[in-house]
Amino acid sequence: MPETISDPKLTVRNTLRDLWDNSVVHESLGDRDIHTGWYDDGKGFPQVAVSNRDENVAGGGQTGFSAIAGDGAGGVQSRTGTVLVTAFAGSREDYDITRGQRLQAEQMGNEVSRVLGHNQSPSEYLTLAVGPRTDLVDDDASPTEYAVQFQVRYTWTKEPPRN
Repeated sequence: MPETISDPKLTVRNTLRDLWDNSVVHESLGDRDIHTGWYDDGKGFPQVAVSNRDENVAGGGQTGFSAIAGDGAGGVQSRTGTVLVTAFAGSREDYDITRGQRLQAEQMGNEVSRVLGHNQSPSEYLTLAVGPRTDLVDDDASPTEYAVQFQVRYTWTKEPPRN
């Protein structure tokens, strides 16, 4: 098991980029449209943003360690965290067909769920799971803008450095 892991936002972004199927969405997305950070005004719609890493030690009581390494090198921690994946579909003006923005949001949400749901153990992660889905509707924008957001959960085991 690893001492550290690559940034989970990059792992999720790369998984989405590698396995995204544009044939199932109204408007295609390129690699630059799937990125880390928040909504990028320079890109416009549609786009997928992976952001807001939050990680904690799971269990382990007051020490935070769930075990001691077999060679006595130190404590082992179970880590769990989340990142947000937001599929920004856009507004009606961004699409050729009526209500295309809702269709795009639904299709992008389904694709995020499919890609991440079928890749539950990428690289050094023990698990990667798609959590709750939230439909985001910005009625303050004119015209109304639509997005879908997921909490993506991950777990991994941190072991002490090996000499």
